[in-house]
Amino acid sequence: MVPANSQNMAGHGFPERRAKTRYPIELPLRYQTLRSNTAGGIGMSVNFSSHGLLISAASAQIPARGSRVDVVVEWPVRLGGKTPLQFVISGQVVRSETANFAILFEGYEFRTMKRRIAK
Repeated sequence: MVPANSQNMAGHGFPERRAKTRYPIELPLRYQTLRSNTAGGIGMSVNFSSHGLLISAASAQIPARGSRVDVVVEWPVRLGGKTPLQFVISGQVVRSETANFAILFEGYEFRTMKRRIAK
């Protein structure tokens, strides 16, 4: 896997200035804005670093810069090959654009999920 910051910024010929390597990982997620009337939404991760996450979402669901959010990412690897995992993040929106927003991690943990019974 090639880190996302190994390429020129957005193809504009500018060198990458971010300190942390970005890894392009697309996973489904949901998020909730804290202390706000906004309900939150669903989206996809675009890339991860050790300190943050870029999320793609519908423009009507993009939280404002400075908002605090909780994010739950459906993790693709199961614990012991059986138990589903979620990557749960709390953070602050540091960039908000038309179709995506970036959060800075304030805390994170893996949580187990109940296994779903097949019908």
